[in-house]
Amino acid sequence: MKASRIWKTLLVLSSGILVVCLIFCWLFWNTQVALGVLLGGVLTIGNFYLLGQALKHVLTPEASRKTPKRFILFFLLKFGLFFAVFSVALRSGQVDLLGLFLGCSVVVASIFVIVPVTSLFGYQDDEDFVHG
Repeated sequence: MKASRIWKTLLVLSSGILVVCLIFCWLFWNTQVALGVLLGGVLTIGNFYLLGQALKHVLTPEASRKTPKRFILFFLLKFGLFFAVFSVALRSGQVDLLGLFLGCSVVVASIFVIVPVTSLFGYQDDEDFVHG
């Protein structure tokens, strides 16, 4: 199953926004903020990617017959792991909370760019999201 072009565009744009934020933080702030941006951005983009993979799996006809226990367990483990990484990073003092929040917002920023562009200019997506 291939991801749709808009999903790939969101991932690439999020990565680009992360790189730009990272460069500005290293140039104009300190290393702790930049490391927070890096950690928050990588975890958020990874979470967004895993969400897309999970949605493709759940939206298939075969998944409607299966029990959602494995799906729920996957999300609980994933969020537990993300919480553990965030808390260890913050307690270590190597990352800044502001940078972590800024890094976590890169996917939202890319959505704020994609939605008006697709609304104004349209987006022709000839691939099916689930069965692509």
